[in-house]
Order: sequence, then C-alpha cells, then structure tokens
Amino acid sequence: MSDIQAPVAQRTLLAGNTVVAVTINRPEQDEGDYRCRYLLETGQKKRLGYAMGVDGVQALQLAMARINPDLLAMGEELGVPINWIDNAAGDNGFIT
Repeated sequence: MSDIQAPVAQRTLLAGNTVVAVTINRPEQDEGDYRCRYLLETGQKKRLGYAMGVDGVQALQLAMARINPDLLAMGEELGVPINWIDNAAGDNGFIT
C-alpha cells in the first residue's frame, strides 16, 4: 500500500511527548467499490490502513471508525495513551 497521495484531513495527537499525525486520504475507486487509506505516524512508527465502502462517503466513515482501534493499539505499543488536545487519557477524538 502506498503512502497518502491526496490527503483530505489531518489531525495531530499526543502520546506523552510524542506527536502522532493522522492523515486521511481522499476515497478512491477500487474495482467498483471505494477505498479510503489513512496513515498514523510518529517519528519512529508508521501504520497504514484503509477501509472499503460502496461509495466514497461510506469508505471515509469506515476509515474514521477504524482509526480509533488502530490508535489505541499504537498507544499500547508506545506505552502511553494517545490523546487529542487536552482530552482524557486515551480519548483521541475518533469515535468507534
């Protein structure tokens, strides 16, 4: 899977002192369905993911739903919860 080529949204989070960038790509057609790629990235870690939908809106919605569990897993790997702005520990602003 290639890196994000056409970002439509970005969010910056914190895991302790580590900045975690979330970038969501524009949904793109993929064999009749749509794929929405996203990238979670720190200075040392990079996690690419995607979600498929019947149209671009559904692909984007499903990608945003998949980002939360991926951020929770990345926080466990880092040993620190990933937070958005001043939210409670582990509240990254992405709803499941």
